[in-house]
Amino acid sequence: MKTKITALFFAAIFTLSCRSLDKMIDQGDFDTALAKAAHKISGKKQLKEKYVIAIEEAFKKAVSTDMSWMENRYDSDRAADWYGMIGRIRKIESRQDLIMPFLPLESQEGYKAKFAFVKTEDIMKNAIDEFTRLTYRDASYLIEQARLGSKTDAREAYRTIQRIWEFTSDYLDAHSFEREAESLGVSHVAVQIENATFTRIPGSLLDELLFRNFEDEKWIQYHFNNDKQFPDSEIKLIIDHLEIGPERIQERYFIDTKEIEDGFEYVLDQNGNVLKDSLGNDVKKTIYRQIKAKVVETHQLKTGLVSGRIQYKNLATGRIDRIPFDSDVLFEHFSATFRGDRRALTEDSKRFLGQVPLPFPEDQQMVFDLVNALKPIIGSKVKNLHPLS
Repeated sequence: MKTKITALFFAAIFTLSCRSLDKMIDQGDFDTALAKAAHKISGKKQLKEKYVIAIEEAFKKAVSTDMSWMENRYDSDRAADWYGMIGRIRKIESRQDLIMPFLPLESQEGYKAKFAFVKTEDIMKNAIDEFTRLTYRDASYLIEQARLGSKTDAREAYRTIQRIWEFTSDYLDAHSFEREAESLGVSHVAVQIENATFTRIPGSLLDELLFRNFEDEKWIQYHFNNDKQFPDSEIKLIIDHLEIGPERIQERYFIDTKEIEDGFEYVLDQNGNVLKDSLGNDVKKTIYRQIKAKVVETHQLKTGLVSGRIQYKNLATGRIDRIPFDSDVLFEHFSATFRGDRRALTEDSKRFLGQVPLPFPEDQQMVFDLVNALKPIIGSKVKNLHPLS
């Protein structure tokens, strides 16, 4: 009985598997069907005829589909089509490599599968030659446009030439084109910073603000101190307002009070004798006393504010974009002292006890902190610019 159930179970699994393969083939998913069928038969000597036929059919239809796709594009003058052919040829080779270990493929019923293998060497060589030729042609056209001033075409020419190196390390003067495209595609940006406030800001601090936020990228080179004669665009950081607030000290006075136990006294009856409870014990009454503590809380405050704008000018079009920025710094400190009975203090009053007033930061230190606080802010604003255009 157990043997019969086991046989029925494997028969059901096999039927479902075949139906799944048939569905994949009907839906045109030939390579998945082929891979799944190959996995199923791997290591088995007794092969069901349905599996052998499924593999044969999936292989035949997959090859037919790829060959038909390539034949329809064999006269194409588009590099993308020839790159697609290279991909199809690779799929054919991968498929044939998958089948090869199983040959000859024969079912236990005696059915022998037939496979028409494609000789891909010449086809692949031709596809690579055509792709390389057409890609070089496209890059040449883009280089011509780049020489007329199109940086977008220069960058596209560079990316186009990069595709050639997938198949060869050298081709005509493609390396020369690549270097030229890389050079023509770079946007040169002149960067300046201007302190338009009435506050002295150390030059080294301003330079650091620039160098921190303007680092060269693949297609962008930043130039400082007017070291580029003919830049493509200009970026000017203008700090037009910097204010350091006065040193402010505010003191808050308050008194905490609390009632505490301060001994006891005997309760007397109407005759002046000590009152007794029901057990004969003397009756006592707790005496309460109010205690006080005078608290002096000191609040120190000094603020700084800086603001300005990033001005971006495209020198080719004359367009100017302005992006505002601002930042502030705050020095704030609390301290407290008290006189009186410490037990009267509330938890809130104890917060700043033990802290003493601190020296206020010098104005120059506040300036330093303000400019440093601008670094990440300027960085995020710069990302919104489009110096590549």
